Amino acid sequence: MRYTPSSLWLGRASIATSVALTLHASHAVAQSGFPDQVNCQLRSPPSNALTVPTHGVDYLLYPGPAAISADYSGCQSVWLGDVRYPSEAHLLFRAHFERGEPTSVWIFEPEKREIRCQYSGGALVGPLPVPSVCPAPSDLPFNPQRSVRK
Repeated sequence: MRYTPSSLWLGRASIATSVALTLHASHAVAQSGFPDQVNCQLRSPPSNALTVPTHGVDYLLYPGPAAISADYSGCQSVWLGDVRYPSEAHLLFRAHFERGEPTSVWIFEPEKREIRCQYSGGALVGPLPVPSVCPAPSDLPFNPQRSVRK
């Protein structure tokens, strides 16, 4: 199954994908050079992270989508792990916002180098060619309520 940030967040990722991400995603955090803004340097999810259980693992989201207002400048992150052991969770995605608008999303695919999607003026602009895994600006901030399909 090919996965994208949206499909992972929608909970459609296979158990095998989740396990692979758990085993391989953690090395990328130190290599990323995230902005020095609120929530951009988090190494693990805080205790009040939003938890979305999926296929026996948890997606941990911080901050929640309600915190990403029109004046928010900082990051939102999604980790994969077990809510009981947040310090062992692995970063999957980190989105950066300036005044509520996305500027970058870092994606950590297993056994690949990280991808940094870039946004400007509400549009996905890079890198060129734009990787298919980059989320559309309308999918940001990550929001599990918006992503639930019935």
